[in-house]
Amino acid sequence: MNNSEFRSLLPQRVREHLPEEWRGFKHRARFSLVQFWYGDPAFHYEVWPQRKYNVVEIGLHLEHRDPRRNAALHTFFDRHLVEIRHELGDIWLERWDRGWHKLYVTLPFPGYNDALLDTASRQLARQIAILQPFLADAIAQL
Repeated sequence: MNNSEFRSLLPQRVREHLPEEWRGFKHRARFSLVQFWYGDPAFHYEVWPQRKYNVVEIGLHLEHRDPRRNAALHTFFDRHLVEIRHELGDIWLERWDRGWHKLYVTLPFPGYNDALLDTASRQLARQIAILQPFLADAIAQL
């Protein structure tokens, strides 16, 4: 399997692992990553294999043009981080480039194969099922 095949197969595999209510996401492949979102694409999930570092980053990215919105969502998620970690384990919340923020995990990158496709799709589906209700609530409070 190569990067292109991985990116094309991932959305359907994620849908298979999601509750019915969350299967209606939109998605796009960009470079080596795939983004998934509901509503505003500035707030999206990513599966981002980073061969250079031998990891796959999977998480929610807060990349609105207005850094104050991203910071407000960061604050919201920070208040719920213990609860989120109880469900998802060691997930990291941090500020990064351009006033963006992200809530993510990294997994080893074994190369593009069925095992990675399965692991990444399950991890992302779990994150969506847990984080999307928080995100919807936080956006409603902005």
